[in-house]
Amino acid sequence: MKLHQLCIVCLTAFASIANAQTLKPGFEISEFKECICMASHFRELPGVDSSYLAPRPTFFTKKYSSPVTAFDNMWELWQRSDGVVAISLRASVVTMKSWLCNFHAGMVGAQGECQIGGKRQYRLCDNAAARVHAGWLTATLSMTDDIEAHIDSCYKAGIHDFIIAGHSQGGAMAYLLTAFLREKQSLGEMPKDIRFKTYCSGAPKPGDYAFACEYEYMTRDGWAFNVVSPEDWVPEVPLSVQRTNDFRPTNPFTRIDELTDTLSFGNRLKMRFLFKLVSKHPKKAEKRLRKYLGKKVGKMLEKENNTYKLPTFAECANYARVGQTVILKPDASYYERHQRNAKDIFEHHAYKQYFELAEKY
Repeated sequence: MKLHQLCIVCLTAFASIANAQTLKPGFEISEFKECICMASHFRELPGVDSSYLAPRPTFFTKKYSSPVTAFDNMWELWQRSDGVVAISLRASVVTMKSWLCNFHAGMVGAQGECQIGGKRQYRLCDNAAARVHAGWLTATLSMTDDIEAHIDSCYKAGIHDFIIAGHSQGGAMAYLLTAFLREKQSLGEMPKDIRFKTYCSGAPKPGDYAFACEYEYMTRDGWAFNVVSPEDWVPEVPLSVQRTNDFRPTNPFTRIDELTDTLSFGNRLKMRFLFKLVSKHPKKAEKRLRKYLGKKVGKMLEKENNTYKLPTFAECANYARVGQTVILKPDASYYERHQRNAKDIFEHHAYKQYFELAEKY
């Protein structure tokens, strides 16, 4: 469906029920279940086994599927019967570009410029020191023009309530899209009376500790959730390396020479030697991650999509868990169906399993 056609749908189907919108802060299991069902039923999910899928959504109807962008990314627009609109971001699919996007874990600033199909200026928060995942940022930015145009059409039709949702890679992008849109609101570039509520599920870590603080502040008071199964390995990635350079300036580990000045000469030498011994390995590890997951994987992505150009990577790999976390804890009956150490690496990450856990939340 083209944009102008969607505008007509919004004007005719939503206008009469716009005042009935009921999006409220706080985690609602019924909303989350619909989000995992939407994620499970994209128009295209190449390579995904049907046994992984959750049921179809009960209260939402699909209205729009986007073209494929950047690294085989897509998003869809769904409508709930009370007028709430959902923006659902597709998870990884079984293609080279999609998985290279996941491994492209060099960090870039949360403010800056990205080149995918032309140069794009972006700003995810007001902290210039915050860092995010290069691959997922690029994928998100490849869809923002289309998403903003559809939000604008719905807003003109009286729709003010939007859910942003995604599972796995889609969840990582849901974090970044939420930050992108909320920052636009804070800058006056998007109406402030639009309400965004976010559900990320089985999502990996999208940025560093500084970004986590910014995101959690902008979505405070119950407007964003990170839904996790403790048996799912995806929320544990990407690999995180914390160096002394990643600490706040007031952290004593950033001033080891000053703090050891009062020690005796022998003890001062010992403490400084031990500190250098401990801190040098994380620095080397971060450098290697930046070289291989940033530059090397990035070069592979440039070959897959010639409109992408490598950014300048930050000297950081301090990935952190982001958002208000909701744990879907398995019970004994779950483990009867799904073994802890299953051979299938997606046994505890699939849409169906998240839906099962949500049913018993």
